[in-house]
Amino acid sequence: MLGTTLSAVSNIENSLIRNTMEGVEAEIVIVGAGIAGLTTSLGLHRLGIRSSVLESSESLRVSGFAFTTWTNAWRALDGIGIGDSLRQQHDRLYGIVASSIISGLPTSEMSFTTKASHGDHEVRCVRRKFLLEALQKELPSGTIRFSSKVVSIEEDSGGCFKMVHLANGSAVKAKVLIGCDGVNSVVSKWLGFKKPASWVDLPFGGLQISKAVMGLSPNSCCSLERACDVVLPLVMKALCIGFSPSLAPQKVRNY
Repeated sequence: MLGTTLSAVSNIENSLIRNTMEGVEAEIVIVGAGIAGLTTSLGLHRLGIRSSVLESSESLRVSGFAFTTWTNAWRALDGIGIGDSLRQQHDRLYGIVASSIISGLPTSEMSFTTKASHGDHEVRCVRRKFLLEALQKELPSGTIRFSSKVVSIEEDSGGCFKMVHLANGSAVKAKVLIGCDGVNSVVSKWLGFKKPASWVDLPFGGLQISKAVMGLSPNSCCSLERACDVVLPLVMKALCIGFSPSLAPQKVRNY
């Protein structure tokens, strides 16, 4: 009996040593807890497949601005079960009317109320913070591993596992590795992908919260035609600003 107990203890110790040397094993590892990483993890969770998300930051990176989500985006959000909660936090946009602040005349108009071939359009300006928090809330506890910066990746001799080495000296052994770690992706570098190409017309965005409605409707907007194009779609509770340097300053764009 004692010999059996000692043998069991020895096996446990060997297993712990093996886990320490080879890393914690996980079926699916996702690198990056941004929108792409958390959406992928939640999509797998809805299918009953558990994953582990590695995030280099100490907490969820909720900084950022708002962005326009169109009909297909809302179908995807409904598919992973967070569409309704986000609708309660963001007002619907019914169109964009761009007017020149120089002449005061409308220069461009786009309606979101026109019925599409697959149904009605649904357009809202969604805050990045609310989207990330909604995704995190639906994931099982412990799915996201914070302070887990990936520094290198290697494949085992059999080609069945990926060893993901972290900055803190630990490692994670993955059967499936998914890279959602942005522009400077360690995963894409390991795969041998080319560096991202630079784009001349860089976009910028911002979000301004306005307590006053100022008498404007949800399809109001203004366009500045000089140094840059500025579009201000005003929602009832939030003024969302997006602008980009223009190669053709006099050209008014449809957003």
